[in-house]
Amino acid sequence: MLTYDKMTALSVGSQGQLDGMEEIYSTVQWNKFFNTTLNQFYMEWKPEYKDNNSSIPVPDGGYFTCNNSTKWNGTWDTYTDETLLICLLAAGAPNESYRVPINNSFYSFDSRSWENCSYITYPYPDGTKIISSWTGSLFNYFFAHCWWDFRNKADLKNVNWWNNSVNAALANKYYCNNELKNKFQTFNDANCWGVTACSGNCSYLGKEAKPCWCCDASCPISGHPADEGTLAPYGAISCMPFFSSNKSENPSFQSLKQYVEKSDKKLWNQYGPVDSFNLGTKSFCEDDWYAPGYFAIAVGPLMIGIHDYRAMKGSNISSTYDWFMKNMHIKMVDDATFEIRTGSPQIIHEQSFPTPNGTINCTQFTDANGKTYTDWIPEIRLE
Repeated sequence: MLTYDKMTALSVGSQGQLDGMEEIYSTVQWNKFFNTTLNQFYMEWKPEYKDNNSSIPVPDGGYFTCNNSTKWNGTWDTYTDETLLICLLAAGAPNESYRVPINNSFYSFDSRSWENCSYITYPYPDGTKIISSWTGSLFNYFFAHCWWDFRNKADLKNVNWWNNSVNAALANKYYCNNELKNKFQTFNDANCWGVTACSGNCSYLGKEAKPCWCCDASCPISGHPADEGTLAPYGAISCMPFFSSNKSENPSFQSLKQYVEKSDKKLWNQYGPVDSFNLGTKSFCEDDWYAPGYFAIAVGPLMIGIHDYRAMKGSNISSTYDWFMKNMHIKMVDDATFEIRTGSPQIIHEQSFPTPNGTINCTQFTDANGKTYTDWIPEIRLE
């Protein structure tokens, strides 16, 4: 059972399913997956033995997966959104005996992605600064953001993970528009971007994108990620909340519009755009391929991205953040790990907000046409 698979199961569901998820959350023995020497979580446990090269015996039974030939210990050892969410959920475990303190796990990523919070600049030298994941695959930057609200917050090392993911998404778009566009028909339009894990013609593809460490462990912008021209629509669309509420200025919305209005009908099926597609190389266009189906782990973030974008625009609907962050265990960890930063405009989503000089209350709203609302309140922008 992958630790992240179980974590994902805890993180999704409707308001009516919260009690059931709380019960599951209470039973997860996070500490049993934690390597106290490395201060990292194991990625996978299996009941069966495979071989000495890929199996680590567990005292309580079963085996953790590893790869001795590559000296990989089988742990989440570099930054990804999965790593963040596992550390945060483990720190807030309802059963205190299963908890792993946040200071024991949250800053234990491999030094290549974390030491002194060293950022990567891509495109070099004038691009945005990013704490990069190992592969650069776009899902590495938005999975945790589907549920955990990182907006306007800095952690104990002064990292704003929301801004980091925004910058990583923009870097991914730059990589597609400037380095892949001239190689593959798939990326011929500027709105076709978002290199991320997806199904391929022959097998599932992990996918790599700049910046990344996997191509050159000493310099994440000098390597050349291998790509065969396959693109997953869910990659760009899942990032929709990261960008402007103005549709024309939101690159994720423009990607969705591209797929709706201009793409081949083969791209669409009963659940929206299929998992991935490939229009071939620049010289051979006849090898077009469309995935025959979907992966729930891809459709989920896509739907959440669209939903949260609508909610954050001020629609009278709740975002995933509105209910997820209300959980007492989640709120406890969030308060201990992050602090609100107001150096830039801060968006408040509550009707009542305490400040050092008193409480701001917003109980009704009158629009430009003079109509007054009391059943919904817009976001409050503090500057």
